[in-house]
Amino acid sequence: MANMHYCMFENTNRDFAACVERLGDVGALSELNLSVREAAALERLVQNARTLVFLYEDLQSEEQQEHAA
Repeated sequence: MANMHYCMFENTNRDFAACVERLGDVGALSELNLSVREAAALERLVQNARTLVFLYEDLQSEEQQEHAA
């Protein structure tokens, strides 16, 4: 089920935090014993996380520039 727009970050954060915790529990990716599909999903998740940080920081910067003007 899709997240509603008013709580999607809150709901997604819980699941994302569980993924981060799981990665922190292992010493190597191989210890996760991921299926091919799960390994691909992890790769996409990492890429999406990088994109999220880039977009967020870009929006923050633009907002700061608007307030400074």
